[in-house]
Amino acid sequence: MELPTLVMVHNASFGLKGSKATLIRISEQGFYELNIPFGDSVHRTLLPIASTMVIARVAEIPFDEGLQLER
Repeated sequence: MELPTLVMVHNASFGLKGSKATLIRISEQGFYELNIPFGDSVHRTLLPIASTMVIARVAEIPFDEGLQLER
């Protein structure tokens, strides 16, 4: 996943259920760094990886299993 990227965020502790956000960074210290809109503003937020799920907003292109790749 290239960063930054548009995501949907789920985190029960903060009441986020599919909230739109931009994933800025995945920290080795165990948190996601996200820009999340709250009202009319966008806030930089650090959420723990252990209790947060992020889903890319753009769906993957289906892989054609019949396609032969040159190696």
